[in-house]
Amino acid sequence: MNSFEIARLAGVSRSTVTRVINNYGNVHPKTKSKVLKVMEEYNYRPNATAKKLSSKKSNVVGLLVIKDIDQSSPSFLADAFFGPMIDTIIHSASKRGYRIMLDIKEENDKNILNLFHDKSIDAGIFLSWSNLQPTLHEAADLGYHCGVIDFDFAIERDDSIVVMDVSDKQSAYKATKYLIDLGHQHIGFITGIKSKRCSIERLEGYKSAHLESGLEVNECDIYEGFFNEVDGNAAVEKWMETGKLPTAIFAANDKMAIGALNALHKKGIRVPEDVSVIGYDDVILSQYTSPKLSTMKVPVSEMAHNLIHTLIDKLEGKEGVQKRRTFIAELVERESTAKLRKMKKK
Repeated sequence: MNSFEIARLAGVSRSTVTRVINNYGNVHPKTKSKVLKVMEEYNYRPNATAKKLSSKKSNVVGLLVIKDIDQSSPSFLADAFFGPMIDTIIHSASKRGYRIMLDIKEENDKNILNLFHDKSIDAGIFLSWSNLQPTLHEAADLGYHCGVIDFDFAIERDDSIVVMDVSDKQSAYKATKYLIDLGHQHIGFITGIKSKRCSIERLEGYKSAHLESGLEVNECDIYEGFFNEVDGNAAVEKWMETGKLPTAIFAANDKMAIGALNALHKKGIRVPEDVSVIGYDDVILSQYTSPKLSTMKVPVSEMAHNLIHTLIDKLEGKEGVQKRRTFIAELVERESTAKLRKMKKK
């Protein structure tokens, strides 16, 4: 029996159970009575460590970067997408008078929650490609507020966890629909790692735009990538070998789109005159490709800023905090996409 189960049985949020355990005054008497009744019925005894945490504050937030044991996953610190996110978290926390303690672990490390058990931090932020929901619940059971930028695992709607995520399906739909509106009916898609939730949703968005527009989805137009530049190159090579090069290519991240741009250039295929290319993320390099890459801009800094400020608001007892927010990527139209009717046929 843990606080999550107590919350479910009492019909309240986990944060409410935590407030009852710590005897906070901002819980309605009827709600408090309901929680205490369930705790008594199931003989629930809260962890002593959790109760102590409420009276000790260090103004330190742990940033736990959990490395995927699957080596095909990108490094968070070196990645052009996640690097700015971490930078924003550090600077935004500093402006609120908090420090960030970085801890890098592998997903199978049994000591992932060391900072929590050591009581070195006030709250924790998790960045991971893996499903860490059980770990998050364990941290919450210890009495901690937690936050996550949810790129690969669906978080249950639990009030004790702050979530900032992206609607990848809707964002990918927008990118595909944009190409269709330019007149393209043969659109290739380079997926990310197919086991990842973000990749699945982006593929769903690509397919959804096709179906809505009455266009057939051909599996030969879908190439499985792993978020690396070489995948964009390999996709172009495959499509050219089979004589089925699309008139437009949508890559599930900018790295793969840049790989496609390079491959098309080496083959003497003009972008966007012969083939349009669009990416996803809007990393800084996308502004300096030739031609400049059209892409879907994920508001990384805004998400990171909102996450740390919301988490700190919770730590400081602010009421009415919006604990979950979903963002949609914004189309950034540059030089790598064009209307089909403007293209010259060879």
